[in-house]
Amino acid sequence: MRKTPLPFTKDSNVPQQFKVADVAPQLEQYIITCQIANHSAETNTVRRIIVSKLEWFCKRQGFTTVGLPELRHFFAYLLV
Repeated sequence: MRKTPLPFTKDSNVPQQFKVADVAPQLEQYIITCQIANHSAETNTVRRIIVSKLEWFCKRQGFTTVGLPELRHFFAYLLV
């Protein structure tokens, strides 16, 4: 099987970073997408809890934008 990048990485219209103030609406869209995909209620609840902490974490760390490095920092924080 040929390895290819994920489809969403090819879209140049997708911003690479978001302002911290714009994170909450983006995360809500993610949760709605999960509900539309008919994921279980438990899965959606856990996802909502985790993503709700992202905005708090970014503000606590003093991040002004959220991109890949900030997301990696957040997930490392969750695993510690």
